Amino acid sequence: MTVRTSAAIRPRRAAAILAAAALTLATAGCGGSDDDASASGGTSADGQTTIRVVTAVSNSYWFLPIQQAEALGTFEGTGLDVQVIDGTTPTLGQILASGDADVALGGGTTEAALREQGIEQTIVGSNYAPWGMHVVANDNTDAQSIEDLEGANFGITGAGAPSDYSVHKIAQELGWTTSDYQTTSFGDVASMVAGFRSGAVDAIIWGADTAFSLEDEGSGRILGSSADYVGPTVLEAFSVMDEFGQENSGALRTFFEAYYAEVAELQADPQQFIDTLVQQSGYSQSVAEKLAEEELPLMSADGKITSEQLTGLSEGAAFSTGDRTNENPIEAEYSYWADTYK
Repeated sequence: MTVRTSAAIRPRRAAAILAAAALTLATAGCGGSDDDASASGGTSADGQTTIRVVTAVSNSYWFLPIQQAEALGTFEGTGLDVQVIDGTTPTLGQILASGDADVALGGGTTEAALREQGIEQTIVGSNYAPWGMHVVANDNTDAQSIEDLEGANFGITGAGAPSDYSVHKIAQELGWTTSDYQTTSFGDVASMVAGFRSGAVDAIIWGADTAFSLEDEGSGRILGSSADYVGPTVLEAFSVMDEFGQENSGALRTFFEAYYAEVAELQADPQQFIDTLVQQSGYSQSVAEKLAEEELPLMSADGKITSEQLTGLSEGAAFSTGDRTNENPIEAEYSYWADTYK
């Protein structure tokens, strides 16, 4: 488990956000011990609040304002020590349950299911709402459309993962039975992509950065988005451990105000987004430019989740626990951050 500390280096936050930060920090509660706030989260003796955020995918454009907060100055002047923990979708719950993180940034369906499994955290905001998982066919296939992938072997990261759910919903919509396709689980994104490149699978379904990169290098063709089959939902979301939220309400409001202000700033000036992806995250220029054009506008700048999206989350959460019937949705607990943290 890798932990990275974000200390902002460029003073770019608007005066209104700084004023809000000062006001909310003054009312922030305490959590953890004063001597070891960095290890346990909460407010230290010097008044600085540590917030530990576990992300389900490392080095992702979805999570740029968090994972590259130092370069972007996301939390400049807020008095927050934001620490980023690199996790995976399968380990998200383990890290939260062990007390090693206060906030999760990952799959909304995963977070909804974790509550059902006894981890006391609540979804408080959207990060990226469309089910933006692109279907990429291997160049060793003749498929020219998603429908042409009947009989294909799909690479997925794991059972119940967004890639698996995408395949399930596509099959459901197109009337495929379980004998009409296969899935091969690779455990993580890097292994899945390696398997795709080697020809071990016919197709994969993942985020735009992976899809654009594979198409740019000539090893795959984007056939479309699984969002057309999954319907309204939230792909990536924030959830907060309930106890931490109760004890650090003001600090969390400051955190989310700063985060969503950064998203809005990037959307207003996409060049910052492109430059940070290239210079800090190692993306190619062409992929970064495509992401800025097609994906950046889809990132939530306020975190609101609609009732329709919550319904989609509930179905996806049930699938992630092994229920493939779509008949027993798990209620997705949601408490909008702006209404919750004062």
